[in-house]
Amino acid sequence: STDKPHAINGLKVGTYKLEEVLAPDGYTTAESIEFSITDTLEVQKVEMKDAPTSVEISKKSITGDDELPGATLEIINSDDKTVETWVSSDKPHLITGLPIGDYKLMETIAPDGYTTAEEIEFSVEDTAEIQKVEMKDAPTKVKISKVDITDGKELPGATLEVINSDGKTVETWVSSDKPHLIEKLPVGDYKLRETTAPDGYTTAEEIRFSVKDTTKVQKVKMKDAPTKVEISKVDITDGKELPGATLEIKN
Repeated sequence: STDKPHAINGLKVGTYKLEEVLAPDGYTTAESIEFSITDTLEVQKVEMKDAPTSVEISKKSITGDDELPGATLEIINSDDKTVETWVSSDKPHLITGLPIGDYKLMETIAPDGYTTAEEIEFSVEDTAEIQKVEMKDAPTKVKISKVDITDGKELPGATLEVINSDGKTVETWVSSDKPHLIEKLPVGDYKLRETTAPDGYTTAEEIRFSVKDTTKVQKVKMKDAPTKVEISKVDITDGKELPGATLEIKN
């Protein structure tokens, strides 16, 4: 086929079948058409229509079924050429006219708070139906422990905050007897700061940590040391420790 209709002269009167043996790139093969040549001098016209391929790409969170905006995605063909690039939105991305063949869907930038998904291989088939491809992203996970420096056990009662590289506090909580899990922290650098230590403990120095592009749970541990007071009971005449006194401390 070209950009003009194809003329055939001299076909005998009778019944024929028009078949498409190879569709143009980006189109699906049409079903065959039966037609008849009648005994007339008029030009007899036969029309065959091709439908373009349609591929619907969804970017979702691994935790739900809603579309996940903000991911930069691209489609690469079997010649390693990028044929489509876009940023995901709250609706699936529809691509029409992809030639039949094998492709890779690649995420080059994940949305904030999510990790980059592994590439997906898919094929565009010779069908007029909408073909669907789905890629899911996992959120980042950071588990923060506040522990006693002497025994490593979780230490309740500390007020903690996470501060991002812009100096903005993105999470505040009071520690308990279990680690604190934070999901969907954007990949980047942070500081963990203790604003109030538990009773009987000293305030720890802030800790710098990074959230990596990984689906693994990333762990951060801050240790508090207990306060220490040394009390001496001494003889006023020579400064030596003086045994036998009964003492008490009141708050």
